[in-house]
Amino acid sequence: MPILEKRLGLVRAGAWSIWCETASLLPVVLCLYVGPGPSAASSLPSIINTLIFFATLSLSRLWLYCFDLVQLQSLLVALEHHPRRSEFAAMQVTLENVFDLAKYLVVLGFNKPEQFKWTALISLLAVFVAVSLLGVE
Repeated sequence: MPILEKRLGLVRAGAWSIWCETASLLPVVLCLYVGPGPSAASSLPSIINTLIFFATLSLSRLWLYCFDLVQLQSLLVALEHHPRRSEFAAMQVTLENVFDLAKYLVVLGFNKPEQFKWTALISLLAVFVAVSLLGVE
């Protein structure tokens, strides 16, 4: 994140981070929907599918952490001299907790391994909604 911020600026670093997270989540979802079935458990396509899945999943987490750092820093900069900065920070934490609870409910609802593709799709859609809201002010 510091490297992106130095080269692109804080706002662009955030936009790049969330777009890269979205791009790295696409192969994750595709691996779950298009990948080889359980009958190909020991085949080469299954191993390649697994490698792509975990590599792009790890990469998406890296971009997520980068975006989290950018949004936290931009919030701190924007609210540095604001008289109600504590209220805004509390609202942010509250929203994070609400969406964490929603995530836990989704995982509880789709808890079987054959249903993981639905949780991945919901995650991708949530990130895509966040990306689409970037331009909204």
